[in-house]
Amino acid sequence: MTTAVGVYQVACPAKVNLTLKVVGRREDGYHLLRMAMEPVSLADFLTLRLTPAAGREVSCRVRPPVAGLEEADNLVVRAATAALRALDEIGPPPPGRLEFSLEKNVPAGAGLGGGSSDAAAALRLVNRVVGGGRLGEDKLAVLALALGADVPFFLRPGLSRVEGIGERLFPCPHACRRWYVLVKPPVMISTAAAYKKLNYKLTKNEFNINMRQFFQRLPMGEKYSLFNDFEEVVFAEFPLLRELKEWLQDRDQAVGALMSGSGSTVYGLFTAYGPAREAYRAAVARWHPAGCQVFLAHNIGGRGGMGPGPGGQ
Repeated sequence: MTTAVGVYQVACPAKVNLTLKVVGRREDGYHLLRMAMEPVSLADFLTLRLTPAAGREVSCRVRPPVAGLEEADNLVVRAATAALRALDEIGPPPPGRLEFSLEKNVPAGAGLGGGSSDAAAALRLVNRVVGGGRLGEDKLAVLALALGADVPFFLRPGLSRVEGIGERLFPCPHACRRWYVLVKPPVMISTAAAYKKLNYKLTKNEFNINMRQFFQRLPMGEKYSLFNDFEEVVFAEFPLLRELKEWLQDRDQAVGALMSGSGSTVYGLFTAYGPAREAYRAAVARWHPAGCQVFLAHNIGGRGGMGPGPGGQ
């Protein structure tokens, strides 16, 4: 590893669910999903420092500290270790010390996939920097799915239709620019608990996602068709999230609002920066005093003007 000694950094973008439908359950208990997902500019930053060492060491420091993420088995360490083991099967890379530093900006337990994105970034970094890219896309996808259902999406994040338990990805080109006002209330929601409470109907082939709406310009006066099967059960337990969604839907020129994943983040959706910025300012004034985190972000890889960069409070 001496030839690769150095410092490397990658962004780990968050994601939002534009649609989330549960269509079945496998015999092993995993749920089958049909989703539309896209990455946004709110991101963690993962830095890898490689230094010589007699053996092989992997560690991860998280800043600011997040409960549970400093443990030795956090997803970054698990992903890096999995990649190193896969490289060992090809031919062991040289020994060395892998020191990760994770700048945590994406809230944990928020339905934004922050931990999954961090894990995917660690897989890609280790493969590229330590392994010289010897692990192919198929092998990385297998490793990613073993770490979590959302991790494969983050290997090559982009607007996608996602099916199965998260392993079947159908990328969509040329997403139009969208702006998101993301509000994360001071609520932690267990994904496992949300699944247990979910009363879903098996729509199977009767259900299809209208993906075209997300990569064509939205006609004037129309709104996106967004939906999330988890909203019913989560809103019943946490009425604040329903209030947040209704508040965001009422913002000027909002073209949709939805809870992402199993929560607890709720977002308002806009096709222009100006209205999004005004909604962000209003959300900070209204919801930040109530303990909510508020972010302004845009989708990654979209068409149209960028506007000023995203903010958060």
